[in-house]
Amino acid sequence: MNAAALKQNKWVRRAIVAVFAVLALWLVAWLAVPPIMKSQLQKIASEKLGRQVSVGKIDFRPWTLELTLNDLRVATADGKGTQLRIARVYADAELQSVLRLAPVVDAVAIDQPAIALTHLADGKYDIDDILARLSAPSKEPPGDSPRFAIYNIAVTGGAVDFDDQTVKRKQELRDLVLNVPFLSNLASQREVKVEPKLAFVLNGSKFDSAAFTTPFADSRKTDARLAFKGLDLAPYLGYIPGGLPVQLKAGSLDADLKIEFERAAAAGLKITGTIEAHGTKVADGRGRDLLAFDNLRLQLADVRPLEQVVHLGEVSLAAPSLAVARDAAGKLNLLATDPATGATQKVAAPPDPGSAPPAKPWQLQVDKFALSGGKLAWRDETTRPAAAVEAGALNLEVTAIRWPMDKPASFSGSASVAGAALKFEGQTTDKVATVTAQVEALPLSLAAPYLAQSLEPTIDGKLGGQIEVAWNKPELKFKARKLFVDGLALTQGKAALASAGRFELTDAEVDMTGHKLTIGSFSANQPKVRIERDKDKRWMFERWLRAPANSQTGTEAAKTAAPKPVEAEAASGGANTKPWALTIGQVSVDGGAVSYADQASATPVEVEITALKVSARKIAPDTSTVSPLEVSGRIGAGRADPGRFDYKGSVVLKPIAAEGRLEIGSFPAHAFKAYYAETLNVDIRRAFASYRGTVRFAQAPSGMTLKLAGDTALDDFRANSVSLTQSPGFDRNTNRLLSWKTLSLRGMQLALAPSAPLAVDVRETTLTDFFARVIVDPAGRLNLQNLTKKGEQEGAAKADASAQTSTKRSLGGTSTTTRGASTPNAGGAPVSAEQMVGGGVAPPAPAPTAIAQAEDTGPRPAINFGPMSLVNGRIDFTDLFVKPNYSADLSELTGKLSAFSSSSPALADLELRGKAQQTAALEITGKLNPLAKPLELDITAKMRELDLAPLSPYSVRYAGHGIERGKMSMDVNYKMS
Repeated sequence: MNAAALKQNKWVRRAIVAVFAVLALWLVAWLAVPPIMKSQLQKIASEKLGRQVSVGKIDFRPWTLELTLNDLRVATADGKGTQLRIARVYADAELQSVLRLAPVVDAVAIDQPAIALTHLADGKYDIDDILARLSAPSKEPPGDSPRFAIYNIAVTGGAVDFDDQTVKRKQELRDLVLNVPFLSNLASQREVKVEPKLAFVLNGSKFDSAAFTTPFADSRKTDARLAFKGLDLAPYLGYIPGGLPVQLKAGSLDADLKIEFERAAAAGLKITGTIEAHGTKVADGRGRDLLAFDNLRLQLADVRPLEQVVHLGEVSLAAPSLAVARDAAGKLNLLATDPATGATQKVAAPPDPGSAPPAKPWQLQVDKFALSGGKLAWRDETTRPAAAVEAGALNLEVTAIRWPMDKPASFSGSASVAGAALKFEGQTTDKVATVTAQVEALPLSLAAPYLAQSLEPTIDGKLGGQIEVAWNKPELKFKARKLFVDGLALTQGKAALASAGRFELTDAEVDMTGHKLTIGSFSANQPKVRIERDKDKRWMFERWLRAPANSQTGTEAAKTAAPKPVEAEAASGGANTKPWALTIGQVSVDGGAVSYADQASATPVEVEITALKVSARKIAPDTSTVSPLEVSGRIGAGRADPGRFDYKGSVVLKPIAAEGRLEIGSFPAHAFKAYYAETLNVDIRRAFASYRGTVRFAQAPSGMTLKLAGDTALDDFRANSVSLTQSPGFDRNTNRLLSWKTLSLRGMQLALAPSAPLAVDVRETTLTDFFARVIVDPAGRLNLQNLTKKGEQEGAAKADASAQTSTKRSLGGTSTTTRGASTPNAGGAPVSAEQMVGGGVAPPAPAPTAIAQAEDTGPRPAINFGPMSLVNGRIDFTDLFVKPNYSADLSELTGKLSAFSSSSPALADLELRGKAQQTAALEITGKLNPLAKPLELDITAKMRELDLAPLSPYSVRYAGHGIERGKMSMDVNYKMS
């Protein structure tokens, strides 16, 4: 077919016309569409937004349906600035849009969009006018959602500047990249996956994401990936609400998350991946440092928030530092406070659970929590000085954490507290827990600021051991396999009040619910304690205690001290009022020392116990358990060699009782004379007591029971007295009254019981190297009868009530006899010495006056003494009863006294030989009973060939002439009844 034929063919002509028509249409569209679109776009957009909208250049290619808009701008409300600027908008439409009757765009590209947004100080945004216009309800009736299909959506080079004037911060978003490969709601494309991508740099932190989604399918299935690194949190700190317990000061975040969403029967959202926080610092409500850490990493294994399920694979916290503080008012920095006033914020009460259906509980699972290199600091300003404790090198690992805790979580960790190593491990749920902790050399000085509030001395030492804690709600038990304190010391200034080389507890168990304390063994090595009482009669522990700063006085103190009624105590809080029960399997003390000083009296008491050893078993206070007990040590006072004591037997603590064998040697009894000096008229300068035998003691409500059976001795005894050694008319240069080397009581038995007389039975007595200053006063009473103040009072009462004494005296073998007579009137004249020795007739006595005598209350003691041996004694004798008075020095006295008893009137036989004045032979024989009341005796003293020359001073004074030489023999009899 030639060209002419083609020209004649109508279809060819029609085709050519159609081509030219299309070309003409394309040409018209290419030339007309850009200006028309620019004009209409600026006009319509400006009317819709209420802002000036401008477009720089529009390029339209009708043959490819490509449209390009350049330099699209939206002005600010005042028209002086740019709210939105887009460098280029490109769209590539498809012809199939005509066939689908819906826009189908093959590609959309938005280049360099820039948005400027301002959050005004009044809380409004500078685009509120635009939002109000766009949200205005449309006058047209609602219809079906528009149908569309858009491919290859790409936003590149985007930027957002956000000026938040409410917090005075500016946020910058740069390098925004948004890629959405496909977005459609057309029926034929509903299940096609869309793979969007979002990336940007926010305030210098990179953010990246990717996703796979079917947003218009019924399932809405979406798989997204979100990742950013080094997101600095500082620019966003102003958005954290005020009044919170903590304030975030610094930190950065990394995240790499995968998000899966699908809507089936119920919506399902699953998040996996990791979140990390770096360089985080948190302050308390007042801006003080609270928490800081280098790194916190959370591995999200399966987090489904819509189903309230959180499963974390591993949570690791590196180098955390927590500072917990309590101010002077007692408020913790962990509590939310008002920054302006400091007042604690009130927490809103939770809603009434009965008014709403119970919510589904969250399920939490953490496979592993690991903390490393932690530091914990505690400061308490309620004490003076402030208490400060730091724990470093804190490591903690917890596995299998679940909530609800249907299975126990296991944990272990370690720390260093003030240089002491601390380790712990265990398992726990919300109802049951077991913990084992071990500590080495923990300084007790950490508790010093708290003890200083009520205790003057300071405590020091180092605690170590292993403790187990068992909690089974509500029961709580502590068990110490081994707990010890080394170098324990209680000091005040430079003085050591108490110390111990080592205290140790083993197998100790405390039942907090049952109020039971059980100790397997307790031992103390080289404990030392000083017990003191000052001149004000205050014991050292009374001085140790500090008085409360707000102590009450007067009526307020009385009200405070008043006991509460039983009903009030029973009604208070359901407290456990069960008394505590203590049992100790074994007690051991080795190398102990006790210093005792009592300054409360004019005569201080100072003794020291050394080499103290205590061994006891089965100790149970408030029970009648028989506990074996052994106690030994040495006790000394002054420069003398210390004595010793040793007890082996048993003890019962309720009621108090003891039974065993006791050995005491050289016990310095004189050191305690301040406690019994008020009952004596003598000053005991030296006295060392010894005892070897058995002892039985019991304390009952009816009284004390005591039984002793053994041998006792009182050695190196010396007693002085000024009043009992006075002898008018004789010059004495010493006030020594009694002394001896040894007083031995063998086979002694002593029994003391309530409502029963004191019973003392001594099988044999020996007195060696003794001295006695014996004076017969003008009334015929021996000074030795006034050794006690009670005896002196009785003697004075009898002297006042006694009758005039008729006395006969003759020397050289005659006797002196004293008998009671009628009682003289208290106002009568005193009896002269001459009348007392028969030198005159007594004046007529006035009518007697009755004088009340105190009667002894209770049974009289029953005292029995067996034979008594006297060896190498010396007696300085003065007789002021006879006229003229005389004195004799009796020495080298050796003899014996037969048995005598307080319950028998029989007199004991006395046989004593020695020397008088170092020259004459002396023999004293007779009978007496020292225990009889009144004193009864019948004694004859014989002296042979006494050299008279030494008596010349007496003869000069009484006779007026001296004696040059001569000897005298004497035979005197004393009889008292």
